[in-house]
Order: sequence, then C-alpha cells, then structure tokens
Amino acid sequence: MKEELRSITKNFSEGNRLAGDAKTGGTYGGLLPDGSRVAVKRLKKSSFQRKKEFYSEIGRVAKLHHPNLVAVKGCCYDHGDRYIVYEFIVNGPLDRWLHHIPRGGRSLDWVMRMKIATTLAQGIAHSYGSWHDKVKPHVVHRDIRASNVLLDEDFGAHLMGVGLSKFVPYEVMHERTVMAGGTYGYLAPEFVYRNELTTKSDVYSFGVLLREIVSGRRPAQAVDSVGWQSIFEWATPLVQAHRYPDLLDPHITAFSSDIPEASVIQKVVDLVYACTQHVPSMRPRMSHVVHQLQQSAQTPILK
Repeated sequence: MKEELRSITKNFSEGNRLAGDAKTGGTYGGLLPDGSRVAVKRLKKSSFQRKKEFYSEIGRVAKLHHPNLVAVKGCCYDHGDRYIVYEFIVNGPLDRWLHHIPRGGRSLDWVMRMKIATTLAQGIAHSYGSWHDKVKPHVVHRDIRASNVLLDEDFGAHLMGVGLSKFVPYEVMHERTVMAGGTYGYLAPEFVYRNELTTKSDVYSFGVLLREIVSGRRPAQAVDSVGWQSIFEWATPLVQAHRYPDLLDPHITAFSSDIPEASVIQKVVDLVYACTQHVPSMRPRMSHVVHQLQQSAQTPILK
C-alpha cells in the first residue's frame, strides 16, 4: 500500500503538494489507476502510536459523514509511517484563495466568502453532534485554519482532518501559535496556556478564521514598526471608529460590484468577537454561529 501511495503521488513530489507544512507531513494529490483523484496526507513518522490505535482512530473518523467534511477513503500504516487517503476537493485550500491569488486569477467576493464561512460552520457543527445526536462523543478538531479548509467547484467549504488532532504533536501546535503572535493565532488561549480543549476551543479558532476570511489578513502579519501585529490589533481601532468597510479584504472592493453594507459587515464582525471571547463559556455554540451566518447571507448588499 505504501508503495502504491508513492506511485500515485509521484513519490510525494513538491509539484503534487496540495496543503500542509513539512512539520506535520503535508498533503499531496494522487491519481488512481481508474483515473479518479485523491488527496494523500502524510503524517510524520511516530514511534509512539501503534498500528492498531491508528486504524482504530481512522475508522472512527471515517464514520463522520457530512457534505462539508472531507471524506476519508482509506489509510496505511507501515513501520511508523502513517498515511490517510481523502476524497479530492477540486479548488484546493482556502489559504491559497485568500493569500496566493495568481496574477489575473479569480478573487473571492463577499457572497462567496459568506458561503465558505457558513458551509464550514455547518461541517464543524455536525462533528460536535449539535444537530445529530448520533455523533458522540463530540469530535474536537483543534487545528482549524485556512490550509485545512478545502473548496469545491461551487466554493463550498470542506473541513479536513476532523478527529485527527492527536496526530499533530503539541509542540508543533504551540510553535505554530507562537509564530502567529501568541494567543492571537488560531488556537484558543485556554489551550495555549492550560492545555484545556473543548468544542469551544474550536469556536475560537473559527472566529479567528472568519476574521481572516473577511479581511484577507493572516492571524498575524509582520509590520515594520511593531514586529508581529495580530489581526485583532489591526482591526480593533477600525471597529471602535465604526469603519467597518475598511475591515474588508481590498480584493472585495477592487474586483467586485457587490459590496456589503456597513451594517452587514458589523454583524459578521460582532460574531467574530463573540466566538473569540476569552472565557470559553461566553462563546456561542456552532449551531448558533451557523444560524447567524445564514441570516447575514440573506441580507441585501449594495450594487
């Protein structure tokens, strides 16, 4: 099986890389003999996780079926090398559409971004069992970020890696957060400082990602005068001055004729702040987040 995966991904070549970073292994496109495409996630070699445990976890995750969760097609364990085979999602990671738009390429307008946010929230809510009681225990993702969200041909969102957070070493997660500006990265402060993890931790991560979707800015960016500046440090003065249109990604205003009214942007921004409350119990349930986003999507926008 391992050699088959090497063959279909051209030995995990950089040209076939779809998403992910080298510290966690990365995800690669593959072409099966029947012509169908898959995505193969390669996990870093582990001497701690046994073959039986790995197959058990993947089997549990494979039972989670929802249109907005990336489906698991299979897996392989070979002397500590671990691989997971996913369905292929044609438009690739959200990270690329937000931050690596090719010259002359299509940018995401407001309607598309709200569709992405809403469908992503629906997938997360399903994994918690908030709508489906059969999904127990609740599955916490722990690694919700733009590169783990894949977009289909209609720009609906599909969350990758649900239930596989234990495969990402804590030190990698912590380093990723520090590099992204401390608690203003994707990870919730209770996880960074106390290693506490609940479904409300994912709500926090979603809130950060929602702000990234709206603004086109990463959770933290390098700024000459101050070093790292978090997305909240950048946005808060604009929110306090009620300059909501200035929070939009410039690609929305430059390349789209459909611009949301300030009141529409404000509702989404208010949802961001609700999701990123410092106290976990103050954050909304994902089912509530879905409802709020659906209402925002129905609000007329300017032409």
